[in-house]
Amino acid sequence: MVPILGLPALSLVQAMGIALVVRFIIYQHHDSKDEDENAIWKALAFVVLYPALALFIGWVVHLFM
Repeated sequence: MVPILGLPALSLVQAMGIALVVRFIIYQHHDSKDEDENAIWKALAFVVLYPALALFIGWVVHLFM
């Protein structure tokens, strides 16, 4: 029990899930100032792959519950 709030303590898996969500929400991508012909593909890959990777890691962590 957490003495101040009266809530049960977090397990390791719950803490990993919270850390994953927080990292996904506050992540800031630092884009280089170079203009190249593949910039749109890099941005599109980041927009698609980063959430997919976060979901996959969350699914793996969920398996440990």
